[in-house]
Amino acid sequence: MLFKAKKKKPKIDKSQLAIGLPKKFGIIDKTKLFVDCVVRFRDPAYLKSFKGAACFACGIIDGTIIAAHIRPGWYARSKPHDFWTIPLCSRCHAIEGKNPTKFYAALGYTIKQIKRIAYSRYRSWLSG
Repeated sequence: MLFKAKKKKPKIDKSQLAIGLPKKFGIIDKTKLFVDCVVRFRDPAYLKSFKGAACFACGIIDGTIIAAHIRPGWYARSKPHDFWTIPLCSRCHAIEGKNPTKFYAALGYTIKQIKRIAYSRYRSWLSG
């Protein structure tokens, strides 16, 4: 036999696909997507421990200390885990929120260094 017979491709039953076809144009059933969402680690007790702490940036101790979540740059839109937080006063928090990379660079840190500092701070808080 000179030529091999071509195998027929099996037909795909589209009703068995993970995503399926939307019933209306532009509507996707998101329950059938295979995307794992990252569950944010939360620790309200740790965030409450910032009350009475000094501001990480300016060192002021007043009643305006807020837990500032460290986002890894401008592209991060969702709030990160609670162990990536540092105490900032409301004034420094407002400045940090506009451009975190510039804010931490003015303090002499990179975002990666700040995240390490925040995490080590959380670990020491856990140990007591």
